[in-house]
Amino acid sequence: MPAQDGTVIKIDKSFKIKAAASGGSIGWKAVDIEIIVCGSEVIGVDSASILYEFQVLSNSHANYPIASNFTTSDSDCPVVTYTLKHDNPADPATALAPTSLAQFNIINDNTVTEPTLWMNPDTLNVFTFYILGQSVTGAFVYKQVVMEVTEICIE
Repeated sequence: MPAQDGTVIKIDKSFKIKAAASGGSIGWKAVDIEIIVCGSEVIGVDSASILYEFQVLSNSHANYPIASNFTTSDSDCPVVTYTLKHDNPADPATALAPTSLAQFNIINDNTVTEPTLWMNPDTLNVFTFYILGQSVTGAFVYKQVVMEVTEICIE
């Protein structure tokens, strides 16, 4: 079982499955599988932080794709979960959740084609928070987000 990219072990295996129907019929099906074992992938970010400049209009919001901001040493073991955090401690279990998910949130469901940072700020300010990206094995990295919210000046 040779390692691929130094981090993933692929195991090719063939076997047969026996199926028996209630009427007594029996059938066999050959199955070929490939098991991928992740465990030592390195998760990273493409740059230290993201800077968003956001100009507020009434009831305005913005969506930004985030998956491309994260890298992995092995394409078979990518970042699979994204979570907003207020800080970035060494142990992600102790990271604080943001205080207002009504203003910032991660959308990763069937309404989007890829994980998306949704922002709906209602205060003029500079906000700093983090996106925690984790692989299936728990490898993780933080991506800092700095969002400057300014007022639109209409003349």
